[in-house]
Amino acid sequence: MPKIFKLYTEEDRGYITSCHIYGGSPHHTGYGYYWDNIKQKNILAHIYFYEQKYGAVPSELELDHLCDVKICINPEHLKPVTHKENTRRSKHVKINMEIARKIREDCKKETQRRIAQKYGISQLHVSRIIRFEVWKEEELKERGLE
Repeated sequence: MPKIFKLYTEEDRGYITSCHIYGGSPHHTGYGYYWDNIKQKNILAHIYFYEQKYGAVPSELELDHLCDVKICINPEHLKPVTHKENTRRSKHVKINMEIARKIREDCKKETQRRIAQKYGISQLHVSRIIRFEVWKEEELKERGLE
């Protein structure tokens, strides 16, 4: 008798609602792949199930896992965002708006080089934060995120 593939299991991973943990083998990146019979190719499972419920993801956007669980395919845990926003929300980002504010304060009494060492970022990134080229508060206010 062939092995029956279970699409997902519900697991509490600390988000508001249960994650749907994909039953297929995860890719080395941590994401699941799903065979799309219509497109005749493997696609990222979370994208496939999001599009089944909500329609296509706009080409200029990508899906952010609000639950921070790459193998989760729960469409309610996925939000279309820009690459920039998705990157900012990543667990691996060293800077957030609070730290950017501290960096702007620190620049009044410390060198950019010292600030860069303190936060583990480049001096160029410190300079861009200080000049409001990145981590602009107006940007977040416009989106209602602050």
